[in-house]
Amino acid sequence: MLIVEGMLLLYLELAVGQRMRQGSIGAWRCPYLSGVGVASVVVSSFLSMYYNVINAWGFWYLFHSFQDPLLWSVCPLNGNRTGYDEEYEKASSMQYFWCRKTLNISPSIQENGGVQWEPALCLILAWLMVYLCILRGTESTSKFESDLQAMTCRSLNWYWKAMWAFVSPILIISLYVFYLSDYILSGTLQYQAWDGTQGQLVTKDYPPHAPAVIGLLVASSTMCITLLALGIFIWNCLKRGGSSPVV
Repeated sequence: MLIVEGMLLLYLELAVGQRMRQGSIGAWRCPYLSGVGVASVVVSSFLSMYYNVINAWGFWYLFHSFQDPLLWSVCPLNGNRTGYDEEYEKASSMQYFWCRKTLNISPSIQENGGVQWEPALCLILAWLMVYLCILRGTESTSKFESDLQAMTCRSLNWYWKAMWAFVSPILIISLYVFYLSDYILSGTLQYQAWDGTQGQLVTKDYPPHAPAVIGLLVASSTMCITLLALGIFIWNCLKRGGSSPVV
């Protein structure tokens, strides 16, 4: 995927950004394709939220790694400190720390529980780090890279042209169709929750309304392209219909 998608999209995005000096929405100036830029922002937002949570977990484990002994390597004691925690005795130390101390997973998705303040502060720190990294904007990096040929230091060969024209688009569409079909045909969607009585993760079915929410999230990016194109088409039709002929 790095060879057939990752590097190609990286060079393409950097080249468009450096050439036009605009973001995803401003780069797509064609009215009927303006939804592509919005869809890109939606997908980037989802990925940013997802991966920044992983960064927050990294900070969480980093801060806890300064303790001796490590919390995920020892057995926690019960409330009166007369023995080990009953829930821990049925799980491993790492699994217990991850599910109970880090995530504090609720018994089911209907029970959202409260805010876990320590991981929440780690998440705020992760977003602060991201903000500091992009504070200066894109103009402060790689000003000399004006196009792909300058970036690669050579003229584009058949590999780039073939990948951009055929292989990469076909692969992306195929992956989208595969995952969408798998989502439709998989039947009842399930998730994992922590069962304190068993001291392990258990698989449960999503509530009835969850598939509709998941489907909207999956289709949210492509819906932007279709809805914006349809809206612009209707708006243009209304403008042409409302204009009076000049006598």
